[in-house]
Parts: sequence; structure tokens; C-alpha cells
Amino acid sequence: AKTMTASAATVKMSELAKLPVASMSEGLGGRVTGVVTQQASGAPGENARIWIRGGENILYVIDDVVMDSGQGNEFFNRLRPDDIASMSILKDAAATTLYGTRAANGVIIVTTKKGVSGPMKVNVSVKETLEWSPKFDLMNAAEYIKYNDIAYNEAIKDGIATVNSTQKHSQYDTNWQDEASRTAISHNHQISIQRTGEGSSIGAFINYTDQQGILLNSYFKRINAKLAYDDKPTD
Repeated sequence: AKTMTASAATVKMSELAKLPVASMSEGLGGRVTGVVTQQASGAPGENARIWIRGGENILYVIDDVVMDSGQGNEFFNRLRPDDIASMSILKDAAATTLYGTRAANGVIIVTTKKGVSGPMKVNVSVKETLEWSPKFDLMNAAEYIKYNDIAYNEAIKDGIATVNSTQKHSQYDTNWQDEASRTAISHNHQISIQRTGEGSSIGAFINYTDQQGILLNSYFKRINAKLAYDDKPTD
């Protein structure tokens, strides 16, 4: 028991839910000691690879369903931080005590949200987020020529450059930032309905994510829906 406690880490979902991320693996980076995430590019919606203490072949346990690294990572990244009630990470071979040798590289354990418990009531929550990435303020051709000439003349004075009578500047005033990119606007909408009754509970969760990429024609859109029902028909 002492070994398991020392090798486990609990992820604070309240902090993770504040991050503007489209996948769970994006949010884990830098938040748990020994857990490293990496994205191959900045493409919107791209899942990050996850290593636990250098091992990538990890196990996922989502609502008590055990999944291998490939299937588990895919399912894990379909979840939103708002969908998760708790998450723990077992970070070394001590996890084999619970899940066998395939858990030697570590385990990510996730429990998703369900209906609420207690007296009869209905909880409805709505969460909206909006973010955008502004463009850089760039020089036009005339401004670039002006400052390039200043830098060139200073380099001559310092002996770094020599006078070159063939030095030429382009007169074209093309803003390649405008030609290839845009001000990306992304938004996320989350609706949660949780109801409890006499011996039963139900939870319905719907999420819509629309994430624009900075490059033109790059985007990621996803709709998630989950229905959880728990009942105790008899004693």
C-alpha cells in the first residue's frame, strides 16, 4: 500500500478544465511529475503522445474498462476535462499489482461524471469559452527597406559588412501572413444535466468544440455526447 501511494498522482480536474484544450493529452503536459506529452505539430485537434517515466506503452482504465495504449489514447482524447470527475496516474511498475505486467509502464485511471447523488433534484450547467490568436504587426516593404538600410550602414561602420553596390531590395508589398494565415477563433460549448431520484440517477453531457487553426483551411470540429444511468431496482 505504501508503494502504490508513493507512485500515484492525482490530477486536479478543476485546474485542467480551465485550459483551452481540445484533447486531454494536451492539458496533461507539465502538470504531473514524470509525465511528458508531445505534439508532432500545432495542427488543431491533434492528439499528443504521452510518456510516463519514459514509457509510451501505457494502460488506460476509463470507467473500469481496461484499454491498451492505442485504443485507450484515442478514447481518452475524445473526453473533455469537463466530462471527467477524477483522474489518477500510476507512474511505475507498482501498477502491476493491480493490472498485471502490461501496466509496467504506468496507468491512467479516469472516472467520468455521472448523475448526482442525494435527494431528488436536477442540476443544469452551461459553460462557454471563446479564444482567438491575433496576428503580428509586421513591416511593409518600405519600412523593411528603411530599417534594413539602417542595419546595413551600421554594419559597414562596425566593419562587419562591406559596401556592395549591387545590393537590391524587393519593392513588392506582399503580407505573407495575410496570404497564408488568419486570426483564428475557437469556441467550446458544454451543457451538463444531472438528475437524481429515489434509488436512481442520470447524467447527460453534450459538448461542441470548434477550433480554428492559424493556417488557412485548418480546423477541428467535434461533438461529444454521453448518457449515464445508474439504478438500484431492489435491495
